[in-house]
Amino acid sequence: MLFDVDKNKYVMQIDSTDRLINKIPKIEAHLKGIRHKAFSVLIFNNDGKMLIQKKS
Repeated sequence: MLFDVDKNKYVMQIDSTDRLINKIPKIEAHLKGIRHKAFSVLIFNNDGKMLIQKKS
């Protein structure tokens, strides 16, 4: 599994009721399986095809 290792990226740690607990490094959240805020954006064209962005 690949992770974004930029140590300057942070996420908001949350509890099971979606309350903010702390700001933690993104890599720490992923490596330790810590619950955190996240979102995804899906974009579709008129033909129902999804636009995908691939990062290298």
